[in-house]
Amino acid sequence: MTGARWDIDGTPEAGKSAYGRRTHTRPRLPAWLLPVVVAVFGLTVSLLVTYAAYHHERGRADTAFRIAAREHVTAITQTWRQQFASVREIADLFQVKQVVTRKDFSRLARSILARHPTIEALEWVPRITHLGREIFIARVRAEFPGFTIRDLSATGELVRAPRREEYYPILYVEPFTENRRALGFDPSDNEARSNAIRAAIDRAELSASASTSLVQDSGNEPAILVFVPVFQHNGNIHTRGTRGLAEGVFKVHALVTDALAVLRSQGLRITVSDVTGRDSRETLHTRTFEDDPPAWYQWSGGQHLAHVWSTGGRTYSAAVAATGARFAYDLRGPAVALGLSLGLTALATWLVGQMTRRERAVRELADQRATQLDHLSRHDALTGLLNRAGFQQEIELALSRVREEPTRQTSLCLVDLDQFKLINDVCGHEAGDALMRRLARRLSELIDTGDCVARLGGDEFGILLHRHGAEQAREAAARYLHTVETTRFSWGERLFPVTASAGIVEINAGTESTASAMSKADAACYIAKDHGRNRIHVFREDDHLSDRYRTEMTWVSAIREALDENRLSLYCQPILPCRQGGGKGESRRRRLELLLRMRDRDGEIIVPGTFLPAAERYGLMPSIDRWVVGNLIRTIRPHDRKDTLWFVNLSGQTLGDLTFCDFILHTLHHHDMAPESLCFEITETAVISNHATARTFIQRLRSVGCRFALDDFGSGMASFSYLKELEVDFLKIDGGFVRGMPNDRLDRAVTGAIQRLARELGISTIAEFVEDERIFREVRELGIDYAQGYLFGRPTPIERYLHRPRGPNLTIIHGHRPS
Repeated sequence: MTGARWDIDGTPEAGKSAYGRRTHTRPRLPAWLLPVVVAVFGLTVSLLVTYAAYHHERGRADTAFRIAAREHVTAITQTWRQQFASVREIADLFQVKQVVTRKDFSRLARSILARHPTIEALEWVPRITHLGREIFIARVRAEFPGFTIRDLSATGELVRAPRREEYYPILYVEPFTENRRALGFDPSDNEARSNAIRAAIDRAELSASASTSLVQDSGNEPAILVFVPVFQHNGNIHTRGTRGLAEGVFKVHALVTDALAVLRSQGLRITVSDVTGRDSRETLHTRTFEDDPPAWYQWSGGQHLAHVWSTGGRTYSAAVAATGARFAYDLRGPAVALGLSLGLTALATWLVGQMTRRERAVRELADQRATQLDHLSRHDALTGLLNRAGFQQEIELALSRVREEPTRQTSLCLVDLDQFKLINDVCGHEAGDALMRRLARRLSELIDTGDCVARLGGDEFGILLHRHGAEQAREAAARYLHTVETTRFSWGERLFPVTASAGIVEINAGTESTASAMSKADAACYIAKDHGRNRIHVFREDDHLSDRYRTEMTWVSAIREALDENRLSLYCQPILPCRQGGGKGESRRRRLELLLRMRDRDGEIIVPGTFLPAAERYGLMPSIDRWVVGNLIRTIRPHDRKDTLWFVNLSGQTLGDLTFCDFILHTLHHHDMAPESLCFEITETAVISNHATARTFIQRLRSVGCRFALDDFGSGMASFSYLKELEVDFLKIDGGFVRGMPNDRLDRAVTGAIQRLARELGISTIAEFVEDERIFREVRELGIDYAQGYLFGRPTPIERYLHRPRGPNLTIIHGHRPS
């Protein structure tokens, strides 16, 4: 991408983004489109609602029909099977008794007929051979004179049966009176009867005949004959062992009528058929139960249900069809749903048409603002360049392209201004903003086509260089830094030199993520600043500076984990008066300096010199200082709060954070601890870096009773000048001077000068690094108020002091160290 063209006030040209891309508003839809869509949608919904209402009504009618149809076919099936099975009771009687009299038969048959009154007849049909025919006839004639085995002639009259090998005449029958004419009847030409008898004997089980007419019935109504064979007691199941057959005579009309007697059959047509055989179908019974015809708003659905079952070796079908109004579909509900839906559709279409015209202007305004918000979400409001979020999206896109094309070269360059804070502090943020706009314009003019530049925040710019390896990116970065350096920024009557540092990292297929690339470029930029500013550093995995950075990052991670897991520990070292009565009005109470240790995951102690440099470098000291102050106030007991003055070290970063004052005051108030129990130690380096803020910080906490000590005093050139402006209670003389006093006259002279200056200002002095008796004698001779060092005690966990019985304050007198 090319750099943006700018107008005279440093903003992008109207209608373009900072990268020359003309912005486009969303295409407008025709005004008639939405009403048409609503109308089509409404019609669709209307049809769906109408169909749903129709489907619901159809489901209701079909469900009612299915329930009724299943009741009817179940009743027919059960009735046929139950009544056919009653013939077995007759067969069982003859099977268990060798001699069954007519009275025995009648008694059982009448009990069965009482249960099933629709049975036409129950009969006993013995098997008679031709040789035994006359004997059989003679025996029966004793009871019924004129009895003979009869057959049906061609004219339909009963005649003496012709000679044949065996006969199956009807001997017993109930009800007898209605069926007396059938006594002795054995029709040879009744194929249905003969086949059923043969099937029953061959299969030795219940067998039903095809439909046939009855000799005792003149109406030719279809009937079914059911036979159950009875064999001789020797148990041989073959023709010669057959005694005879129990026979049941059933009229189909009576069977169906009996089955449906208790059911509501209105609006149904019942058809019972014999479907035995592959292609045969014989209708045995059809009956339509009358119902009112469908009304004008009803429609017959023509529902149909069929059920097939088998019994007695034959297969039957019961078909149920809906007729009349009972199971018709009521179309009033769907019609009402359709009318209402179409009416609502017409109303909605009209309203949307009205609203579309009114909302068009509002929508256009909203689109304009949405476009502006989208632009602002990706661009810096001050310079018009991409912001951090937009720049990260560009890096993501570049990274995906590099992964698709590994030979593609891309580099990321971060440019950070040197001493930009000075311009803000001296001239105000308005001057800093003007400088940012000017530099943004200059950088955007320098980048090549396809590259992009972004302001990442504060005084930091990011540049994505396509088709640039690391060395080519270094050359481009040199041009950028030269451009920055040659930019003479004036504000009012003051002229400020401007320099910058740059960090470069190459983006390749091995780059883990956008965050990783940004982190490495930031580290390279930091290394460049750390080596004198106005420099360029290329991040490489194998150079020692990057190794140091990775080591520091490891410590940063470890410190954060220790803070999260509460693996920091407080240690104490005593500060003791050098003579009887303490110093400068100080009460005789215990004084302890807090020191910090960190425990690793194995519990090993890590000294502060190992991890605090990384914490200082990467801005973790405010978090550590908050942990120290908070844990100290929460840990110590009430009497330790009153009888001990706690010396707490604060970093320069914390000194520049005025919210830390609020934290201290809130914590003291919450735990009911007097501010007079705390003395904060600050270094002159911290004071120099945050001079104005440090003065405010000290004044605010001293106003509530907290004490302050200036640590490592004498180590810097500005110590004495800042001492005049700061209100402190203690001077901690730099340990380098104290430790060298026995052997170096200059160290002793400097220490003496500090002591005399402090006495003039009314400030108590503390000598650090008092490690032996010789150093302590020099300290006493110079009149220093307090001493601290290994001579009096090494750093000890705070718990030992909190649990130690309270005794009188120890004072060093006559050159003897306390026990």
